Amino acid sequence: MNSKKLTVRILLCLLALVTMFAVVGCSEEEGNPITETYLYEKQLDSVRYYFEQGYPDDWTVKQGTDGNYIKKIEQYADGSKNQYITDCGLVAQFSPNSNPDKVKYSVYSLKYPFMRATGGDFLLGLVGISKDYPLEFNNLFIEDEENQPRDAFVWSTTVEDTPESIKATSVYYNKMTFQKVGYTFTVDGVDWKGMMLVTVAKEGFYVITLETAADAWDANYAEMEKMLQDFRMRGWETKE
Repeated sequence: MNSKKLTVRILLCLLALVTMFAVVGCSEEEGNPITETYLYEKQLDSVRYYFEQGYPDDWTVKQGTDGNYIKKIEQYADGSKNQYITDCGLVAQFSPNSNPDKVKYSVYSLKYPFMRATGGDFLLGLVGISKDYPLEFNNLFIEDEENQPRDAFVWSTTVEDTPESIKATSVYYNKMTFQKVGYTFTVDGVDWKGMMLVTVAKEGFYVITLETAADAWDANYAEMEKMLQDFRMRGWETKE
């Protein structure tokens, strides 16, 4: 009798192990399901560049053909090459249907070989004070088809190569750390405002820019900041 009970227990244990391995195998094959709360019903899922971005119903997203870059970044505005850039470009641009020419929320992706770089390292490169990370935001992250930098470009804050200065630019959206710096520029003589945010990704980093005509900033900034709260990185996960 005891022998039979022991045999049954052994069989039950084996069945439990088989079931566990089957579940693990299925999870590895199908990916890890994600269950999250989204702020927007409309979501751009960029499988190629490993991020997802929510946006309002009355906004439109612009993408490149087959999910590729809208504009690939291969050189500086002055025509010189950056030897470290291997895969960089403007991935997506969002604008409200009511004012598409005056409001732009843009997402850039850049793969960079320095895997140990921090957001602060990239920030110093973007504002042009790091020789190790020669990224120069207004000489590189440009949407203009003729690759012309923004006119009359001025950073709103002076960033220095100190821990205190870098920390002062830190902000948090959707549990991610960004470095944020504002700027101003002009388009055809009209004043514009902008905000650059950079965050580290698995193979490089993302730069997100919020840009509007100066007279449209106050009316649209809150919505764009909400979109930052609905930006997330992706790995090999799949959604349920």
